[in-house]
Amino acid sequence: MDPSSTGTMQRIQSEKSILDEPDSPLESAIQYRRKSTVTENSPKGTVVATVTASDAEQGSNSKITYSITNKVDDVRKVFNINKENGEVTLIGNTDFEDSRGFQLSLRASDVGGLTDSCKLIVDVLDLNDNKPEINIMSKSTVISEDAKLNTVVTMINVEDRDTGERGNVQCSVSDSVPFILKSSTNHFYTLVTDSDLDRERASEYNITVTCSDDGVPSLSSSVTLTLQISDVNDNAPVFERSSYEAYIVENNTPGLSIFTVKASDADWNQNARVSYILEDSSVNGVPVSSYVSVSADSGVIHAVRSLDYEQIKDFHFRVKAQDGGSPPLSSNVTVKIMIRDQNDNPPQVLYPVQTGGSLVAEMVPRSADVGYLVTKVVAVDVDSGQNAWLSYKLQKATDRALFEVGLQNGEIRTIRQVTDKDAVKQRLTVIVEDNGQPSRSEREREREREQPKVKVTLKMSLNQPSRGVNMIRIIW
Repeated sequence: MDPSSTGTMQRIQSEKSILDEPDSPLESAIQYRRKSTVTENSPKGTVVATVTASDAEQGSNSKITYSITNKVDDVRKVFNINKENGEVTLIGNTDFEDSRGFQLSLRASDVGGLTDSCKLIVDVLDLNDNKPEINIMSKSTVISEDAKLNTVVTMINVEDRDTGERGNVQCSVSDSVPFILKSSTNHFYTLVTDSDLDRERASEYNITVTCSDDGVPSLSSSVTLTLQISDVNDNAPVFERSSYEAYIVENNTPGLSIFTVKASDADWNQNARVSYILEDSSVNGVPVSSYVSVSADSGVIHAVRSLDYEQIKDFHFRVKAQDGGSPPLSSNVTVKIMIRDQNDNPPQVLYPVQTGGSLVAEMVPRSADVGYLVTKVVAVDVDSGQNAWLSYKLQKATDRALFEVGLQNGEIRTIRQVTDKDAVKQRLTVIVEDNGQPSRSEREREREREQPKVKVTLKMSLNQPSRGVNMIRIIW
């Protein structure tokens, strides 16, 4: 057999004389070996090698045919030899990872029945045709947010069936995650925590592990691990405001909702469940709980009693927000309740002082000039603001042309000269009214029969004083 191309088998011929007899040339040939190579995944029809044999015979006896004599099917399913020209070709797939080489037994036969044989060793050349295989050996799906650094989350094994540099693998994790991969032993990696975890910042991570080989071009595989971060009660409730102020109008109905305090907790589930508690304190020596209450679930603050501005104008207390963790965490806030005045108090007349049904007398000289100050009605209102602004009005008078009342100051003055024709007795009724809405006056008090009405009665009587000055007597 002679080589006709690279990878063909050499001819080895005996030294016996060549005669035109069937038993001459092939019978004297000896066996030999030859190597060839083929790249894995080569297409069908690829020529692997060509073998040739020569026969010293002449005529029809020199016709040679070629065959594969392997008994194993894996060879016959992969290779074929052209019986006429000895060309060995692929008829199946070659995969380096399945079989790195084949040994073909080849036979050359002439018509006379003489044969020769040889071995063809075909080495399969590796290509970078396998991605790294990532195997999850163990993994956690949940990790506590207070896990220490280097806590193991997952163990993986990575294999690449290719050889050489093509089988060398490098692994990494996705950016911006608090985890790193550490190589523990050959082909084994551990995924561990690399920084502190905070469920309130990120409650779940999708961690992508990518493994790439050193082949050209490089092949890679990836797997995504989903990791839940479990909650730890590490956040206290936080109120929406640093302090609260609220207003309530006096004379409220007991049980009235004043306003709501609100706190939130960044933790989860039971650790984030907030309850509200009224902290113990006192207002003017009285427990604050007798003034207000706080709903444990909603934080709604209710008035326990009817409040009176004239008794208390404002008060402070503290509300605690506590979560349901173990141990519980809490925070508190100061609440200031300011009571708004209601026009619920009528004016109080301080002068003239009336006791029972007695009248108070004032004297006016008949010689009094225009603008003479007869007297002054003095009143106060315990309400505040405009509810305490008082005005004085002359409601009734025997002679409206003789007296007037100052609207703001309550001064009663003459508006003309007193004459002998004026009645000796004069009666005046002065109304004291505040500026609230609705206003409260002395006459309203009389209607309600809570307090007596103040009536200024002026009785003018001509008398003869010791000095001979005529006087008008004014009686309240």
